[in-house]
Amino acid sequence: KEAEKPSRLYEVLGVSSSATSDELKRAYRKLALQLHPDKSPHKADAEESFRRVSMAYSVLADEEKRRAYDRSIAGSPCFCLLLMG
Repeated sequence: KEAEKPSRLYEVLGVSSSATSDELKRAYRKLALQLHPDKSPHKADAEESFRRVSMAYSVLADEEKRRAYDRSIAGSPCFCLLLMG
């Protein structure tokens, strides 16, 4: 599967690129509760959506990873894999 596109991580969480860490956390928690596969067994794509939200939060919640993401080195197709590793 294709790595998350650079401009999309903020969109995945439904926040602006100027969101505070508290706003990121609130958005993540809300979405995680809604999309958790155990809470949404009727949704076939719940696990994939939950994974996407978790990955976006793991990048944006970490100050160093978020700075790197915001500096637009995200043009690399392997950007998210590099950050997660």
